[in-house]
Amino acid sequence: MTWFIGIPVRIRAFDEYIPRDKGIELIPPEMRHLTLVYLGDLRPEDEILDSFSEESFRPFLLGFTGVRAFPSLVKPRYLVTMPEDDTLIRRMRMKVLQILRDVRLKDKYEVYIPHVSLARIRKKANPELIRELSRIHKATKGLTVRVSITCLLLYRARGGHIEPIRRLWAWEEATPS
Repeated sequence: MTWFIGIPVRIRAFDEYIPRDKGIELIPPEMRHLTLVYLGDLRPEDEILDSFSEESFRPFLLGFTGVRAFPSLVKPRYLVTMPEDDTLIRRMRMKVLQILRDVRLKDKYEVYIPHVSLARIRKKANPELIRELSRIHKATKGLTVRVSITCLLLYRARGGHIEPIRRLWAWEEATPS
């Protein structure tokens, strides 16, 4: 069992571009999220989690653009969408890390690449799969979906499934400006 802090992002707009018959399995929308901090097998104490409620962060709209293979086209494990501008996400991540640093918890990521996984790739890369993944990227690279970011959750992951355990921050719905 592992723990992470993240944002639910139930994007469905890209699903129509993702085939279901080429070793690609859609991740259910209710399991889609953007991880801010991966904690590994260390669950923060409730007193640490309580300190999140003292923080404030305004809701915002975040655009996600296109679908691409992750971590790379030649070694794909997931199809993901990435924020078109990750400035606010990185600021939010820094706030979370600051809270965790105060209690000596450390993030397990060496390199942070914000993304939302849309599908798992269940087969090894071959020329046919790489062509299909390239086709998906090309078809979606101009598409942007805006999502209202309104909460931050502590998640538990086990057996390939994630479960939101606790709401850390919550805001009113963001509205387009």
